[in-house]
Amino acid sequence: MVWSWQKVCGGEHQGGVNIGFSPSTAGIYRDGQLVPSFSKFTAKATDRKTDFYLYTEEDVKQQYDGMVVTATPGGVLKPSLVIEKQSLKSGFLTEQPIKLSVYYDCLKRGDAQVTVSLLFPPYKMVEFTWQKRCVRLNPLEEDESWGGGQLVTLFVVFTIGIGLSSVLLKKYSEERKAK
Repeated sequence: MVWSWQKVCGGEHQGGVNIGFSPSTAGIYRDGQLVPSFSKFTAKATDRKTDFYLYTEEDVKQQYDGMVVTATPGGVLKPSLVIEKQSLKSGFLTEQPIKLSVYYDCLKRGDAQVTVSLLFPPYKMVEFTWQKRCVRLNPLEEDESWGGGQLVTLFVVFTIGIGLSSVLLKKYSEERKAK
């Protein structure tokens, strides 16, 4: 009887995993390495999130055992991750792209370095880093819509304006009649 097996001890990731800004391009990570042009990427001050797409080469299924996002220096930005249809703790990448969204919660004005770390056992972690410029946007810009409180305020101001206009118009009419 003969026993045999192959032991993979890890090391650098050998490719198969692609990361890009769209489901069909690997402009961030491909062929086991970061794309050099990505190092120049900076998320704008008004960006609330950045979407990335993760997928593998055809007929490749790659397990991941965690995804983490960090920002330095602390106190400028609190980033968070949301992955479409999967868990951040573990899952599989296939040739079908999945969307990974990094949401930015800017705490104050400044620049932060954002890093996403992806653990693909038994290989070393895949990390990609970019800059995010932060400003504190007011709630209207943050929501990009009118909230309930703002609509109530607008309604009250509008109602007071109509009421005040009718009182002034009535007073004006009475003064004209008196002359």
